[in-house]
Amino acid sequence: MANRRVNKNVLITGASSGIGLALASKYAEAGHTLVLIAREQKKLEVAAALLREKFPSCTVFVFSADVSNEHELTAAYSWITEHIKQIDVLICNAGTLLCGRFETNSPEASRRAFDTNYWGVHYTVYCFLPLLLASTTARLAFVSSVAGYTGLFGYSHYAPSKFAVAGLAECLRMEFKDYGISVSVIYPPDTETPMLEFEKKNTLPECRALSKGARSLKVEYVAEKVVKDIEKRKFEIYFNFESKLIRILKGIVPFLYYRIIDKIVKSSRKT
Repeated sequence: MANRRVNKNVLITGASSGIGLALASKYAEAGHTLVLIAREQKKLEVAAALLREKFPSCTVFVFSADVSNEHELTAAYSWITEHIKQIDVLICNAGTLLCGRFETNSPEASRRAFDTNYWGVHYTVYCFLPLLLASTTARLAFVSSVAGYTGLFGYSHYAPSKFAVAGLAECLRMEFKDYGISVSVIYPPDTETPMLEFEKKNTLPECRALSKGARSLKVEYVAEKVVKDIEKRKFEIYFNFESKLIRILKGIVPFLYYRIIDKIVKSSRKT
């Protein structure tokens, strides 16, 4: 006898576009109940309307909140608990990108990026942990970045926050075993999203040189792999050979890795 599909409650932050919306589409296609959080109410409503039109049987709740604001997340928690009693999958996806050399962005701008990319994740998990604990099959996932395990030229205001997300994931992977909560950390490379388009327009020549030749991934592919790997309880989720190679090279022969990327940066200035 075939196993009956179990409906899950899935909460995704940063769900109005990009990877977040693609993930929501995958879970909606599977018939799960969605709770989508993002800052812009109109974009959320458009995203929800698209999902309901494409997957009529899917239940979608939306709540506008800035994940870097504890009070707004608390309000979201109170509202959500009126509609559902547990969360089976929580994906912390909300994030922002800040490009440029260290000295060209103010500490305030860098702090705002860190508030969203790290503290927004921290607050989200802390706020919704009671609903995760109510599930017997809870999954928790963090969207970091390739820049979450290797600092790169032009990302001094972005990479540290993604390193912090990866560090939090490693800690909670161990701690949350006591509660039966599976933890995953996601390391997407360049993915065809509005954030990548912003990056292409605002990044530095050295950054373009470092990513030259790297193929950007379709957001649908990234979302499909994330959903499958979260279900398999994989801790680290990678998407291509290049991403894994960077991690391996940096870990095993860091001097060689740094020599390679420094040479790329130096060469980019000769052209």
